[in-house]
Amino acid sequence: MEKLSDLIKHWREISISLSHRPIGILLLLIIGWILCFYDPPDDNGPPDQSGVNLVAVVDALSGSGEDVTLTVKDLRWPDGRAGDECLCVYPAKSYSDREKKCSFSQIKIGQTIQIYGDVRSFRKPGNPGQFNEAAYYHSQGIIARMYASEVSIVRDHVDHVAMFLHDVRGFFRDVFYQALPEKEAGVLTAMVLGDKSGLSEEVNDLYRENGLAHILAISGLHISLIGVGLFELLRKTILPVNISTVVTGILLFLYGQLTGFSLPTRRAVIMTILVMLARVLGERYDSINAISLAAVVELVCHPSSLYQSGFLLSYGTVVGIVLFVHGWEEYHAKNKGVSFLFDILSGSMGISLVTLPILIQSYHEIAIYSVLVNALLLPAMSLLLGLGIIGGIAFMIDGLFRGLFGMVYAILCGYQQICEWVVMLPGNTKIVGNRAFLSIVFYYLVLFSGLLLKRKKALQLMLYLLNCIVLILPVTTDSFFPAFGRGEVTITNLDVGQGDCSCIIFEDGRCVLIDGGSSDVKKVGRYRIVPFLKYYGIDTIDYMIITHSDADHVSGLEEILEKEGNFGLTIGHVVMPQIQNKDENYSVFEKLVPGGPIYIKAGDQIRIGGGAFTCLHPAEGYRWEDANDYSTVLEFEYGHFKALFTGDLGFHGEEAMKEEMARLQRDIPDVDYLKVGHHGSKTSSSETFLSKIKPEIAVASAGENNRYHHPSKEAVERLEKAGAKFYCTIEGGAITTRTDGESIKVSEFID
Repeated sequence: MEKLSDLIKHWREISISLSHRPIGILLLLIIGWILCFYDPPDDNGPPDQSGVNLVAVVDALSGSGEDVTLTVKDLRWPDGRAGDECLCVYPAKSYSDREKKCSFSQIKIGQTIQIYGDVRSFRKPGNPGQFNEAAYYHSQGIIARMYASEVSIVRDHVDHVAMFLHDVRGFFRDVFYQALPEKEAGVLTAMVLGDKSGLSEEVNDLYRENGLAHILAISGLHISLIGVGLFELLRKTILPVNISTVVTGILLFLYGQLTGFSLPTRRAVIMTILVMLARVLGERYDSINAISLAAVVELVCHPSSLYQSGFLLSYGTVVGIVLFVHGWEEYHAKNKGVSFLFDILSGSMGISLVTLPILIQSYHEIAIYSVLVNALLLPAMSLLLGLGIIGGIAFMIDGLFRGLFGMVYAILCGYQQICEWVVMLPGNTKIVGNRAFLSIVFYYLVLFSGLLLKRKKALQLMLYLLNCIVLILPVTTDSFFPAFGRGEVTITNLDVGQGDCSCIIFEDGRCVLIDGGSSDVKKVGRYRIVPFLKYYGIDTIDYMIITHSDADHVSGLEEILEKEGNFGLTIGHVVMPQIQNKDENYSVFEKLVPGGPIYIKAGDQIRIGGGAFTCLHPAEGYRWEDANDYSTVLEFEYGHFKALFTGDLGFHGEEAMKEEMARLQRDIPDVDYLKVGHHGSKTSSSETFLSKIKPEIAVASAGENNRYHHPSKEAVERLEKAGAKFYCTIEGGAITTRTDGESIKVSEFID
């Protein structure tokens, strides 16, 4: 009965708390309306167009010199249509021609310009786990990118305030790069100015793997530290409270403009101004009301922000700090000697607990030691930011300038060293895969219900730990997760543009990757193959099989092998065809494999997870003329299901394989599934070959508008004539075939 009365008392306290926070209730109503009734705008931008001539107003500049990128608004299209959307404008490769009317470096914010060039829409993801470029830019009002081959100024009306802030940004960036080595200057520029152009991928990965990616951007923490610090300095030294509030508010707004006014910046500016107003009015500052008001403003102006990870992480971070630091206040009061330490630890724990599902859904992996790393490094952030800003201002005073940036350099080196040590610890990152929506709802219900146990800290901590474990376990994976007890194998042909990549995932989670490259998608390993694997919780590639050495089949796999730590993946066996007279690409890839690859030839077999891969080509001693001809051909059997993977095999290789099968006294198999040879080239998938294998499903991988015109009309007609249902990654994105050894289901990622 006593426990029940305590629970009732807690609920009564919550009810009273909510009644004093009407803005919080309004926020919940707005969120409910967005989830139930709001239809997010279509992410389809304008169609790709060449030779477009339009007029627009310059809204923002980024970069410097001839590497400037423009953001333009108030578009007037050639057909007379006007819109309030924005475009990103880049100089085309041909922009250096002598016919250009003005240099990009001469363009200023506020000017009306005429642009001639090509408009290209942002890509939607073609694979699970791939970054949604279109949704990200559309949420910011940017509908497409344009590559300008000619720009001229129509109206020379300059926004002098915006240009002044742009010049200040450039001044600070130049100072940082003059005062620090390139790597450290890039980190400080990202932290203070929100400019990530100087950050290397290695630094980005290092901070992300330690759960510190949030400090490499202008965040609410930065704004709060700068705003509150400046307000207290002005209030206690030279200005009255009211004037200090106005001055600090104006300077915060200008700083937001200078750094691009990102979503976290907007939130932090509103909350910091509310802190100062509470001081002026003599009222108690209520952080929950402040968070709610900032969120209401954001969601009323941009409802689709609710679906962006940036919004969720920004507000989740603050909610975590507020709820958990305040939740441990009673414990702090009893332990005043270590109160500051408990503030740091409880705040870091709160951030990690509230943002855990958001980070999992965004990156599909978690940094195990992030709570400790954040607790260790975040306290130095205020000092680092202050030194960086004051150091830039003190540029003209040589001794002070060098001293300040000497301390900045020491802090940044300390950050990097600690991150490198933590990365070396066992199990630093854990790939967990995508989570089901209901499991996330359950996680948050348990998390916030645990706050009721505020007088039983040990039980509360045990509940939080158990909650995290349940979320991370495979039982909470997405409803179409392919394996783990479902008795299914999935074959996914990834959308890698003009290239090839097939991923086979077994019911026990083991994974085989056949090829992985592209000739038209840059860093296809980092941005398409690895995110796909992490989305499905794959942390080990048991077999990486290369059919042949052309770049459009191996470039992404080379990225994975060359990357220190292999993007957090464990590489089991690397398999290559056993051939004579190795070409240069083959030899280069061979040297990337630690300990050397396994070589395979016709007749060899690999058994894994209840399935078997049998090599049908090339035979030992096979003499090839074109690299496509020695493509490894694999027959895959799982129960009664049979599949054939053919690399870039063409007519010549198909004939050679038939001869090899005859020598081995084997028939070419009748298959259910065919990975179409050579992207559907007209010189592959001959009628004779198809009449032997009789595929029911045929999947080709090719890039949109590729110069080879793959898949060819002739090959598609031959496949359909042979009775195959034809799929292509151009139209469908990733093509996934599921089988339990009997039934077969095919789905396209782009429906």
